[in-house]
Amino acid sequence: MPLIVAQSFMKQLKRLTEREQGMVSNAVLGLQFDPAAARHNLHKVDGNAGWWSAYVNGDLRIILRKQIGGKSLMVVCWADHHDAAYRWARNHVLNRHPATGAMQLVEIPEVVAEAPKARAETPRAAHPKLPPCEKLGLSRADLLAYGIPELWVARVLQAKSEDELLEIGEHLPPDAVEAVLKIAVGEKPEVPSPAETAAAGAVAAPPFESAREKQAWWVVTDDQDLKEALRSLAWDTWCVYLHPSQRAIAEKTYKSAYRVSGSAGTGKTVVALHHARHILRTRPDAMVLVTTFSENLAADLNYRVAPLLRSRERERCDTRTFRAFGLEIFDKTEPGHPHVLEPSELKEIAERVVDANAGLLPKGIPPAFALSEFERVVDTRGLASWEAYRDALRRSVRRRLSEERRAALWKLFEIVRRTLRQNGQMTANEMFWRLARFFKDHPDRPRLYTHIVVDESQDLCEAELAFLGAYAQGEGCLFFAGDIGQRIIRYSFPWKPFGIDLRGRSKVLKVNYRTTRQIRSVADRLMADQMTDADDIVQERKGTISLLSGPKPVFRQFADVESEIDGVAEWLDKLQSEQHVESQAIAIFYRSDRERERARAAVAKSKYAGAAMPPKLCSMLDAKGLEYQAVVVMACDADVIPSPERLAEADMIAGLEEIYDTERNLLYVACTRARDYLLVTSAGTPSELLLDMTPGSD
Repeated sequence: MPLIVAQSFMKQLKRLTEREQGMVSNAVLGLQFDPAAARHNLHKVDGNAGWWSAYVNGDLRIILRKQIGGKSLMVVCWADHHDAAYRWARNHVLNRHPATGAMQLVEIPEVVAEAPKARAETPRAAHPKLPPCEKLGLSRADLLAYGIPELWVARVLQAKSEDELLEIGEHLPPDAVEAVLKIAVGEKPEVPSPAETAAAGAVAAPPFESAREKQAWWVVTDDQDLKEALRSLAWDTWCVYLHPSQRAIAEKTYKSAYRVSGSAGTGKTVVALHHARHILRTRPDAMVLVTTFSENLAADLNYRVAPLLRSRERERCDTRTFRAFGLEIFDKTEPGHPHVLEPSELKEIAERVVDANAGLLPKGIPPAFALSEFERVVDTRGLASWEAYRDALRRSVRRRLSEERRAALWKLFEIVRRTLRQNGQMTANEMFWRLARFFKDHPDRPRLYTHIVVDESQDLCEAELAFLGAYAQGEGCLFFAGDIGQRIIRYSFPWKPFGIDLRGRSKVLKVNYRTTRQIRSVADRLMADQMTDADDIVQERKGTISLLSGPKPVFRQFADVESEIDGVAEWLDKLQSEQHVESQAIAIFYRSDRERERARAAVAKSKYAGAAMPPKLCSMLDAKGLEYQAVVVMACDADVIPSPERLAEADMIAGLEEIYDTERNLLYVACTRARDYLLVTSAGTPSELLLDMTPGSD
């Protein structure tokens, strides 16, 4: 008998204790292998909704359906303690939507009305606003066409405000939430196409198998997959659902380079990984590299892509950092090449050389500026001669330099380069420039990879992009995923000169699947509605909607560091006692290593102290690409963020606006790592950036 698992079941399973999760998981496996076994004690729940109850132990029950439209199925929808499980069954129905044909698990609205939420009185406007649906000219037929459950259409039509619609959205099935949220923000939803639904011959179409339904249901086809899913409890690690707008991007064959962008949590990485799978499925000869800039992110990509691929496909897909990819190729093109320095090694050597030759610095030029000039202009752009440096446009560098000052600095840079050569060393950027020249001069040289998928592409530098542009061959061989708003470690530069023109070849995702509306709306206040890159490609961020809802983020200002540590520890204790959040699902982020001790002390004072897998502690910079159920962003003090060191560079290395943009991006990245719970704290005077996130605060 086919087994279908509801997203609601997996979410509810997470709320049970670890022991209860194990018992429920074993019961589901038993239902999969032998649904007729007497130990399940299948019992029909009173009412006409068709629900059955399966026995787990003396108190736990699983709620399921055994039949849909005359077809025998096992549809697992909920698990809870006895009374709560039966109450849930009385409050829900499982129906096929009359317009879209999608199977929907629908909460009965009359039940919701029994316990209305208390709402604050809103002062009457001088000119009352039209209800959202009336303002957009939407009818009952329109709402049905969008996939809103028939039981809820009247409520949506009658909703008088955005808040009321948002509240309704919390009770709707996943495939209907997006439409309601779009209406709430004043946009007309798109009517699902037949490809997204079971609409083409709707009644006869197999239930749970349309693209639209895969958001909320998983049809189990492999017993091992079921075991892994129940073990990990992670819907997004094994559910291969893509929103139709994402699928249209991921499962398309491109004739040139393409980029998918969007704010945090909109599924850029998911789309990129599914595009890698699409290439492997449609091109039996393809070799695909999935790459990014850090080891942590590469490991995460490898973990995410594995469940998507068949064993033979995995053999044709590699996941590694861009640096590791470059080194692998460089070892073959230039055997015995100099040692390629890590960024920290290069920084140490350059600082030592500059300090030892400080007398060569022009008057008024500090060592920090010289180091930045070498990193951001000379090394990144591969400037190997005085003439190239003299004539170079110094994009993104604030201070203008006369030719005389450039000449003095070049003498210093030559010493740095000579020191590296004498030590048998070279920079990573020099390696990429040499690789770019090699593949440009050898277009017939076989490439190890036919296609390259780059995640976090906003942090590529010019040397890396030059290599990509020279290495890439064939139609649609480059696919990028990135967000301008998360650019942190690199500055903006045009891509077109490197042969990668993304104008008209980019798509911005607008549906957020990871972060709750409450967290996203607060974090988005740090960002502009529109962002433009150096190729004048506009990323429109306005109109992004979140499908998840949760508690509001908490902002706490403490008088001193000790009070902050105690306050964070208290918040962590409540996560454990009230929300049952496991230690490994928590992260604490801070601006720099100077603030790490504050985070460590907070954990040490909490109930998570001594946990086998303690909460993650890391800097905001290292938070990129990570995701946690609960996040604390500590030490957001006025003298911590923006970084005093960065502010000291203003009008010398970088402009004040660029510095503030980078610091906002860091804070944005840190906050949007949270799925459900977010705490942001400061000690003493809070950072002015927090005022951007909490308008109206003192």
